[in-house]
Amino acid sequence: MQDQPATVTGLPARIAVWSARRRWLTVALVLMMTVLSGVYAARQLSINTDTLDMISPETPFRRANLDFRAAFPWYGNQIAIVIDAPAPELAELAARDLAERLESRPERFEHVQATGIDPYLRRQGLMFMPPERLQDLLDRLAAAQGLLAVLAERPDLTGLLDMLELALAEADPESVQTAQLTELVATLADMAENDPDAPRVLSWRRQLAVEGQRGLDGRQIVVAKPVQDYASLSPAKAAIGDLRTIFADHGIEGVSYRLTGNAALNTEELESVKLGGSTAGIVSGIGILLLLIIGLRGIRPVLATLAVLVSGLVISLGFATLAVGQLNLLSVAFAVLFIGLAVDFSIHFSLRFREATGEDGDPVRRTAASVGGSLTLSALAAAIGFLAFLPTDYLGLAELGIIAAGSMVIALALNLTLLPALLTGAAPTGATVAAQPSRFDSRSMPARPLVFAGIILAVAGLATAPLVRFDSDPVNLKDPASESVQAYRDLESAENRSVHAIDGLVSADTDMTAVEDRLKLVSRGGRVVYLEKFIPDDQDQKLAALENAALFLFPVLMAQPAEPPSAEARRAAIESFTATVGDTSPSPLQSEASRLASALTALDDPGLDRLEGRATGLLGPWLDDLRLAFEAGPVTEADLPDSLRTQWIAEDGRRRIEVFPGAPFSSDWTMTDYAEATQAAMPSATGAPVMVTFAGEAVRGSFQEAAIIAAVLVLLLMGAVLRRIDDVLLCAAPVAMAALSTFAAAWALGIQLNFANVIVLPLLFGLGVASSVHLVMRRRGTGDAASLMRTSTPRAVLFSSLTTLASFGSLALSQHMGMASMGMLLTIAILSILFYTLIWTPALIRLIDRRNTPM
Repeated sequence: MQDQPATVTGLPARIAVWSARRRWLTVALVLMMTVLSGVYAARQLSINTDTLDMISPETPFRRANLDFRAAFPWYGNQIAIVIDAPAPELAELAARDLAERLESRPERFEHVQATGIDPYLRRQGLMFMPPERLQDLLDRLAAAQGLLAVLAERPDLTGLLDMLELALAEADPESVQTAQLTELVATLADMAENDPDAPRVLSWRRQLAVEGQRGLDGRQIVVAKPVQDYASLSPAKAAIGDLRTIFADHGIEGVSYRLTGNAALNTEELESVKLGGSTAGIVSGIGILLLLIIGLRGIRPVLATLAVLVSGLVISLGFATLAVGQLNLLSVAFAVLFIGLAVDFSIHFSLRFREATGEDGDPVRRTAASVGGSLTLSALAAAIGFLAFLPTDYLGLAELGIIAAGSMVIALALNLTLLPALLTGAAPTGATVAAQPSRFDSRSMPARPLVFAGIILAVAGLATAPLVRFDSDPVNLKDPASESVQAYRDLESAENRSVHAIDGLVSADTDMTAVEDRLKLVSRGGRVVYLEKFIPDDQDQKLAALENAALFLFPVLMAQPAEPPSAEARRAAIESFTATVGDTSPSPLQSEASRLASALTALDDPGLDRLEGRATGLLGPWLDDLRLAFEAGPVTEADLPDSLRTQWIAEDGRRRIEVFPGAPFSSDWTMTDYAEATQAAMPSATGAPVMVTFAGEAVRGSFQEAAIIAAVLVLLLMGAVLRRIDDVLLCAAPVAMAALSTFAAAWALGIQLNFANVIVLPLLFGLGVASSVHLVMRRRGTGDAASLMRTSTPRAVLFSSLTTLASFGSLALSQHMGMASMGMLLTIAILSILFYTLIWTPALIRLIDRRNTPM
């Protein structure tokens, strides 16, 4: 039998004995520290939910982003309100009303932008059409001039019917215009008959549109930057609540409003996390309590363990306040790590204490002398593993590392002070743990096949580890059924691919055409926008076309709408229209007009009111837009309004340039390819594709760097403490092999690493090291594998792992994809640790013992 190193057993034993002999003083001191820490944290600890702050500002892509945000303060953390309506005119009305309401609430929204309804773009809109398409549209308007004049004077049902009477009289059965008119009359007949497939409202812009004309999809996007409170877990929640109220109280019937954008995505994600976490928390709490009762076999050690857990979490919050001052979306996960390892320490100490009560001497001293060294080494190794993130660019994990490392020291201290103080006097009844063989006694299992099977699994993990992908797109972590994600996916599939826009800054004297050519090349022909793009091309030709058309459309453009008709006038118009239809020669147009006349005659006055609203309600807004469009004039850069200039020129004169991908992403052209190529062509590039791509690279690099640092330092620590190469390897090998096997299982199950489930890796490291250290150091006291497996240590390893699994394995059922992947990966990791520590390591020790046993 070999003794454990005195350097890590003597001091823990003295601390535990002192605490047990002065248990009331110990409890009082810990209670005081807990209360003081809780009060201090409640008053001083802040929460920073800005995900960008989790990456070092010194990385090139963060510097570019911060520079752009400084130049354009309205950029980033925005809410995009996606407005969908059955007609483009209705969408514009809804967007205009919403923008005005948001601009009147500066305490909630610091910036509001609605490019689709910008007055300048509404006035100059026709000037941005290609000349031939503009001429086609003007020709159609000129051909319908007489009919439109009637509608302009009477934009109601009587005017519509008079217009149709004129059309019936002048219709040429062979013309394209008659075919289009027939389609219009058929639509009106469907609306009058209340056909469910008929449009909810008639868009006059669509009726007279030409092929390829834009702005007909009935969608507008209003972008608002909310005033955010980063001290809250939901910084934009108040602004989003205001938006929901506006939609409910002032929304336009038939128009849908959906929220997306970073602020909305993050807010809904946090709500999803809280909902999934609360459900999982209830299940986990019950599971942990049952496992502790079964594993520790006594109410007192269970309550003592829970006391250590609660006080440790509160004191750790106080340490986090003192050391870092804030929590971020990653460092809040220190609680996950603390619970996993603090419960681990408590289970080992409590079960060894129960075992020691059946032995001679002070059970506290024997317990601390037996497990104090392994607890200390486990805590130090875990702390080193967490602190390894300090030199990396991933500040979110670096802050987590500081807090988690401190919490490991706190967990160790409480398990050597408060726990023995609470356990003192708790003499267990019945048989001791030592008298009960472990269920994981592997003597009945062949050692050599088990060892080889574990090696094969690890080799498979080594081969498949490079195949496990890191999904850096944070949208993939969110609940796919949430409104913000569905709206985002909808925009992502839109033709303009606006969610994948990349912005950059260039100097005032830059040759914009040259930059545009480079960006078009790397974006596969994507659209490139900058301020000069808001100056129409071919202005002379287009203005001349508008002036010529205005001569024909003068009656339409200058008409003043008459007073709404009376019910009698409306009925008279229906009778006149019915008579005209009866006198018209049979044709497809006459057939549809006859159907419309019959439906109109059958409607009562309320029905006619509804039909008039649906058929002519958007006629006035469309005519207003038409009149405004004919006010277009020549434009130079000096004529561009401030509303556009402030979006595209910074105060220091630098110019914004924006590029969109020219093709959908695919297996041979990914978002990463697009982002990297765009940044190479424009080093100041920023935007979602750039941030997602390079943040993912930063995280991967940080984990690789931290893994190397942690492995080297922990091996050095174990070597200094254990002083035997075979014991060091016995501690390190199960951890490394469990990690590789986890990678193999993740690859086989199609699980990708992401920003949420990477937290499992340091937890796997901490639990794995703790489990293997406990077994190896306990072996020094038992001498062989058979005796080791009859001690309390295997049981402690089992139940500590199962409590961790119960704590967080239920997250696999969450609708939040990030939490679900965390739960799945953690389940795999815990099962791997259990196999390699409780089955594989004892089998390996048996082989070593056989080799060292003299024949």
